[in-house]
Amino acid sequence: MQNRWSKIKALFWEAAADDDSDDGEMAEALATLKELQGVVGSIAIDRVGRVRAYDLPRVFDAAMVELIGVRMLELRSVLTTSGQEPLSGSLEFEGHSFQLRAFAHGMVGVLLDDGAHRPTIGMALNLVSRRVAAKLEAASDPGIET
Repeated sequence: MQNRWSKIKALFWEAAADDDSDDGEMAEALATLKELQGVVGSIAIDRVGRVRAYDLPRVFDAAMVELIGVRMLELRSVLTTSGQEPLSGSLEFEGHSFQLRAFAHGMVGVLLDDGAHRPTIGMALNLVSRRVAAKLEAASDPGIET
């Protein structure tokens, strides 16, 4: 059984992956969030709202996941002011919350329940967002290797 430190440590050290695709690596990064208490699932989109990876419960079918990506993009436009990128946002509803981190090439969102420890989730979300942002940036500029 993993302790909290080993769960957080997993965010720093990337396991060797059989799948070399950027989306596969993003999915692995999102999967580390699921290990934290209170995390229901997570999703990563690119700058045009296309879902690149997700780790959500089965109740979210493919059409729903795509709709979430579109809604995240709409929310990004609402949170963006004066042409600057938003750093984060949170929506609260019926005992759950949806936390977002935006960056130049996309966004990461995490669905949380009431049992989530917000400071820990915030730190983990920052780390995962950096990994996803690096993959999306590399995908948009093929001259950069990660």
